[in-house]
Amino acid sequence: MEKRGIRMNLSGITAKAHTQYALATREVENSMRRIAEGRPDLNSGDKARVGRMNTTLSMLRLANSTVKQSQDLLETAESGVSSVNDVLTRLREIAVQSSNEDLTADTRAGLIDEFNALVKELDYVAKNTAYDGVELLDGTFGDRDVIIEGTGETETINIELSDLTLDGLKLTAHTVTLESGDSRIGQDNGQGGTYSEGDTVSVSATSIDSANDADDALARIDAAIATVQAEASDVNSKIERFNFTISHLGNMITMNEESLATILDFDEAAEMASLADFQIRQQTAIAMMAQAQQLSQTVMQLLQG
Repeated sequence: MEKRGIRMNLSGITAKAHTQYALATREVENSMRRIAEGRPDLNSGDKARVGRMNTTLSMLRLANSTVKQSQDLLETAESGVSSVNDVLTRLREIAVQSSNEDLTADTRAGLIDEFNALVKELDYVAKNTAYDGVELLDGTFGDRDVIIEGTGETETINIELSDLTLDGLKLTAHTVTLESGDSRIGQDNGQGGTYSEGDTVSVSATSIDSANDADDALARIDAAIATVQAEASDVNSKIERFNFTISHLGNMITMNEESLATILDFDEAAEMASLADFQIRQQTAIAMMAQAQQLSQTVMQLLQG
C-alpha cells in the first residue's frame, strides 16, 4: 500500500509538472508568434473592426488615387493652356505693331517671320500636350466624368477640354468682309472685276502681310485669347476643387490609419517580458518533471533495498 501511494503521489506531481510545461510551451509559442508578426492577438470584435477599417481605407485610397490622377491631367492641361496664352499674347503684340501702315518693308518682313513661326508653335503646343498618352488640347479629349467612390455618396466631376489648335481657335482659313478703307478694295478679285466694300474675301490663314490683314488678325487673336482665358479659368477651378477633395480624403485616410494603428498597437517590450516569464515557467516545469522522475527512481531503489 505504501509503495502504491508513493507511486501515485509521484505520478501526480509528474502529471502536474507536465501540464504546466504544456501550458507554458503554448504561451511561449504564441508569444514568439506575436513578436514575429509584430501585432497582438485580437478578439472577434476587434477583428471585425479591423476588417471594416481596412475596407474603408482601401476605398479611400482608391478614390484619392483617382482624384490625384485627374488633378495631374488637369495640371498638364493647365501648362499647355498657359503656353498657348503666352504665344497668343505675343502674336497680339506683333499684330498691333503690324497694323501700322508706315512700317518699312524690312520691319514688316521681320514681324511676319516671327508671327508665322509663333503660329506654328501654337499649333504644335496644342497638338502635343498629353497626359498618359491622352491628347488634351487638340479637340479629341471632349468631356469625361471623374467618378469618386468614397465611403458615402458617389461624386461625379466632369472635365471638359477645348480645342486650342489653330482650327479650334479659328486662326486658319476664314473669310473677311471688306470694310471702308481696306487696301484690297479696288484690287482685282480674280473674277474679271475688283473688290468693293462689303465683298467677302477668303483668306487662307491669319496673317499680318498688310495693315488690313493685321487688323483682321488682331480681332481674331483677341477672340482666341478670350477663349483660352475662359479655358484656363475652368481648368483652374477644377484643379482647386480637386485640391480640396484630395485634402479631405487625405484627412480621412490619416484618421482611419491612426484608429487602425491603435487597435493593432503592439508593445514589443512588454511582450518580450512576458516571453521571458513563460520561458521561466517552461524551464521550471521541465525541472519539476526531472526531479519527480529522479525522486521516483530513488524511492523505488530504497523500497527494493
